[in-house]
Amino acid sequence: MRAEEANVRAALEWLAQRSERREDFGRLANGLSFYWQIRGMMREGLEWLERALEANRQGDPKVI
Repeated sequence: MRAEEANVRAALEWLAQRSERREDFGRLANGLSFYWQIRGMMREGLEWLERALEANRQGDPKVI
């Protein structure tokens, strides 16, 4: 997974730019939270989660 971090970030950014994919964005960001924790990347993880939550607030009131 470490070798694919750039691709994961690219996928997150791609999802973040598409309002119709906001649920997928939230799911991926949430699914990566344990990875960020064990890699010591909590700041980055929290930034992605905050962006996903903000995207969700701007759209339908669905729980991520």
